[in-house]
Formats: sequence, C-alpha cells, structure tokens
Amino acid sequence: MLVFVEVKTRSSIQYGFPYEAVDAQKKRNLIAAAHAYLKLLKNPVVAYRFDVVEVLFFKGTRPKITHYPNAFGMGSGF
Repeated sequence: MLVFVEVKTRSSIQYGFPYEAVDAQKKRNLIAAAHAYLKLLKNPVVAYRFDVVEVLFFKGTRPKITHYPNAFGMGSGF
C-alpha cells in the first residue's frame, strides 16, 4: 500500500480546522501529483490511498494529532 499524505497544521481554529484547508482544488492537485509519481515509477500495479493528518498546536498544551486514513480519492471527499 502506497499512502500519499497531506499534513495540515494550525495553532488556532479561528479560520477552521486544518483538514478543512484540503479543498477540492488541493485534492485535485494531490491526485495529479500522485498520478505523476506513479507514472515515474512506470505505472506499477500498486494499491494507494490519500490520507490527511491534522496537527493542532494550542499554546500551553501538547499537539493534538488526528489521522484521517483514506480521506479522499477519485471523485470523493471527506
């Protein structure tokens, strides 16, 4: 399994949660980049997925890390 991961970090949720920054355009760009990478590998037959990792840093606390496996794919969203 090949996993493409987008990591988003925020120190505040004033403008939304980090995963919300992975909008439709960002997903299209990530999918295009993944396809380009697979092409460089001569299109191997390999299972792959797209994950999102969200990191929240609030002052005085430990970072909160949330992993969204299989967050999106071709024609889908989370």
